[in-house]
Amino acid sequence: MDDGTGGGLPLFDFTGGDGQTTIAMTDRDDDGSYRATVTNTSVPEAYTFCVTAFGVTADGVSFRCEGKMETHVLVRPDPVLSTFEVALLQPGLASVQVIPRDRFRNVVLADPATLGGFAVTTSDGQVGPLVSGLDGTYRTTVKFDPKATPTIGFEYGGVGVTDPVRVVPLGELTYPDQVVSYDPGPDRKANRHADPKAALGDVVKKPQDMFVSLGAGGSVVLGVDKKAVVATAHDDVTVFVAADKDLRGYLVEALSKATGKWVKLGESLGTTQAFSLAAGKLKATPAIRVVDTSGRSRDEQLQPLSTPGVSVRGLGVLRTAPATSGILRPWPRSGRATGDTRARPCSICSGRVSTPSTWTAPSGRRRKPPSGPSSGRRRSGSTASPGQGRVRP
Repeated sequence: MDDGTGGGLPLFDFTGGDGQTTIAMTDRDDDGSYRATVTNTSVPEAYTFCVTAFGVTADGVSFRCEGKMETHVLVRPDPVLSTFEVALLQPGLASVQVIPRDRFRNVVLADPATLGGFAVTTSDGQVGPLVSGLDGTYRTTVKFDPKATPTIGFEYGGVGVTDPVRVVPLGELTYPDQVVSYDPGPDRKANRHADPKAALGDVVKKPQDMFVSLGAGGSVVLGVDKKAVVATAHDDVTVFVAADKDLRGYLVEALSKATGKWVKLGESLGTTQAFSLAAGKLKATPAIRVVDTSGRSRDEQLQPLSTPGVSVRGLGVLRTAPATSGILRPWPRSGRATGDTRARPCSICSGRVSTPSTWTAPSGRRRKPPSGPSSGRRRSGSTASPGQGRVRP
């Protein structure tokens, strides 16, 4: 079909979505109330219900009664495709973001103030008003006792959509004290937050403007000296993100001791979020890698951003244990954040981790990694790709 402009653009002719079906209503409780359920409501749409009752009275008189009602039926969000994120802002205060989606990945638009049963719930605390961003996102805050560990959930139509998330007190977390590697991405000159060590330490004690910006497709690998992160719950690893003008997604991976490969734990749209080692079928890991997936390096005027990519304030882990087979060598203090991701041996496993242009050999001597085409060559026992999981703009 031509669009009438001579451009020959393909157009599609939709016949409309009108249709009808007949459903029998039953009096299951024998109380004179007849009920029926319409199940195939896969998209939001208007429904016209026509109810017909007919029969014969005790006196033998035939009757027929009809009723009509029109209503707009909303769709129950898909628990797999919907997004529910809880960010701990400070002890006793958490922010919540909900993005409900149907099974076709469409966001569900509704007014929480008028739609009953659409709410954020908590086991212990006070939930603020749920505010719509008019773009499919809904936000609120939850206040609770800083010493408590409440669960926060999301329900639609009075029924829970996703599993409740437990809020972990900041005081229970262990914070990495070691930068294993850092790749700032391609636009490193404009990056004013290019020090990866800004992501180390307690996020409560550091200022809000202390963070590292990963850059478009950049990454940082963090660890705890002489310790491994151990799986224990749904929130083994919490990534604390510095808020920006827009959400910038990121990927979280853990290094597998058994294979030497990076294993995906999950992704976020760009907010503070907790991840589980169980998602990668890991019981422990020596290092956690955060990779920018937003690819953002320029603003609306195409000018380089001073905070390209996602900005990470820190990383908190719920449980650690002494490392059993060595330690990861730290990111060199005297090295440059050049973005050179040539691999070096990982002393905790048989794989590799990315590192800048110099590294500390097990003997303590400073060495320069191999250069040229052979620098990406695998060594015995090394199976991981240094650039695995990285997204380039």
